Amino acid sequence: MKKIALLGVTALAIVSLTACSSGNSSATKSSGKATTSTSSSKKETAKATAKWDDATKTFTSKVGILKIDGVEKTTDYDSKPSIKVNFTLTNKQDKAENVQTLVMSMMKVQQKTANTTNDLEYAILMNDSENHLQDNLNPNGTISGSYSYVLDTETDPIQIHFMENMFSEPVATYEVSL
Repeated sequence: MKKIALLGVTALAIVSLTACSSGNSSATKSSGKATTSTSSSKKETAKATAKWDDATKTFTSKVGILKIDGVEKTTDYDSKPSIKVNFTLTNKQDKAENVQTLVMSMMKVQQKTANTTNDLEYAILMNDSENHLQDNLNPNGTISGSYSYVLDTETDPIQIHFMENMFSEPVATYEVSL
């Protein structure tokens, strides 16, 4: 009896999934437009809303606008070679956001060596009080600041990857030679 009930529930689940699947395809046929799966649609939407402008060094996404004002070599408090990425950031969200969290959700910095590509770690600089990373940026507010990273090597290029959010795939890359 339990086997028959289990078989019935399984059959009902398959019929439900089939109905949902065929419902999507009939909607596609009636509209005359070809569509892709939901995950593909989300990726296409992310690419459509997030863009990199190489001429102005500006990345625009649904959460903010991040302009790279420059990248300069420096050293951290322990005299390790580092870089400072200077930026101008605008918060496009409807609530105040922490500057560091917003920057980290929009960009990831890596260094590409001959054999590896590594995420760079945050660098603590001796005189970095104007980085504004601990500030909260109001909706539609704009602030200039900097984010520092410890380098793996002093000569290999840096890649700044821009993302729609902290966990998404990069939608653009800006390479900086040292």
